[in-house]
Amino acid sequence: MARTITRPQFEALRTAAPVTEWQDLPASHALASLKDRRAVVARRSTVDVLVRLGLVELADGAVSEETGRPWNRIHALTPAGEAIAASLEEGGPLVTLDRIAEAVAAQATTPATPAPAVTPGDVIRPGVTIRKDGRMQWTVERDGHMGVIFDEGGMSRGRWAAWSPFAATRHNIAAFTHNAEEAVDAILATLPARVSTLAKASGHTPADIVDEAGTLADEWASQGPRAVFRTAVIADEAELSGPAALAVLEALAARAAEETAAEAAPVPGEPEWRTLKGVQVPFFLYGEEREGGRFAPAGDRKQVTGQPLRVVRLWMSGDIRYGEDETGRELYLWGAASKFWAAPAR
Repeated sequence: MARTITRPQFEALRTAAPVTEWQDLPASHALASLKDRRAVVARRSTVDVLVRLGLVELADGAVSEETGRPWNRIHALTPAGEAIAASLEEGGPLVTLDRIAEAVAAQATTPATPAPAVTPGDVIRPGVTIRKDGRMQWTVERDGHMGVIFDEGGMSRGRWAAWSPFAATRHNIAAFTHNAEEAVDAILATLPARVSTLAKASGHTPADIVDEAGTLADEWASQGPRAVFRTAVIADEAELSGPAALAVLEALAARAAEETAAEAAPVPGEPEWRTLKGVQVPFFLYGEEREGGRFAPAGDRKQVTGQPLRVVRLWMSGDIRYGEDETGRELYLWGAASKFWAAPAR
């Protein structure tokens, strides 16, 4: 026999709507008074059941001022809870636990698409803690350093005002923006960070980050008092300034991209003195660059001279053979029987 959720549990499940739906509640709705709190309140015993079933996400516990009973605040449904709640109509039959199990299993096989950040509290950054502090502001904390994001409503300069004590701007404002993610990132760009935190967030090793930071310190030494290390370099617990941390991660990412491109780039195989009839493109042709942007193929049949040029296209026009390199430059390759030093790409 299928087990069922009780009516209070069902009602708690139905009313625990995502935060983005709260503005749609009519003033006459029983939950309209909770709009500003952005939370649904239910008995703790009820919420515990829903949490164990994986249907709701809950916040901190609280105690009712009227009855003294413990309560939990439900902020949103889980994806499985949303799927079930959406399938039920008001006054409809109670949902069975078997049906819940099916929905949870289906949700596990169907990855959820991350929803765009609506408020700073929806933004996720590795190693960063974002908390709502009051009705109109959020704190952004990393490694003991903190900035604040203020909700300025419909301001034309931007809804979110990102403030950081490390921002070298007027009133320490890191950014005004309408995008919550940009506000968080603007603060993080100014906050100091430990090497260990950067390593976990980026995937680079602490040693690589410290080495790159040392190189950056040498580069910045001649550019005025721009700090790189905020603390002594002690293994991976060294602390970098916000701008330095950003510059180090960008440099490491650029280097990784260059190495990946270099690994993926084809290299010439064993060169052979031959005609170009039947050669498979792309291939490498040896020769030298001449004045006027002209490429002269190597003509010494006894030894390879010059540098390899990657040819991506070949064609004949009358009795003359032509080629084209990666930049689109046209190459004049003489007659069909002419021989060159050519190597396959591998």
